[in-house]
Amino acid sequence: EAYRWMFGPGGEKVPTSFCVEYDIHPKCAADCGSEACKSVPEHLREAGLPFWQGRCTPEANQIRAEKLAQAFGIMPENQTSHRLVSKQVTGQFKTCVHEVPGTCAPALGQGGMYCTR
Repeated sequence: EAYRWMFGPGGEKVPTSFCVEYDIHPKCAADCGSEACKSVPEHLREAGLPFWQGRCTPEANQIRAEKLAQAFGIMPENQTSHRLVSKQVTGQFKTCVHEVPGTCAPALGQGGMYCTR
């Protein structure tokens, strides 16, 4: 029952028949630093699973990103580089763009002519 509610348009708690993964108070949805958001008690700004709580906190966002990276098997050395794909993965694939212009060579400055599969 703890997760079966969400925020209504005015910020009121609205019961639901389903579990809510995450919701944020309407006063905080656009800007966590706004005076409107700050007027809402901190413990009433978010609803849903604890994992998603703390959207307005940079530290919580970083912890969440690191946990997701770990869950998806992104290597620790790639967790801080903003690199979305591991070098191990990108190194496995060859480009379809060849040195000699041909069917798959991009027309620089014009767009188009990229490989399709």
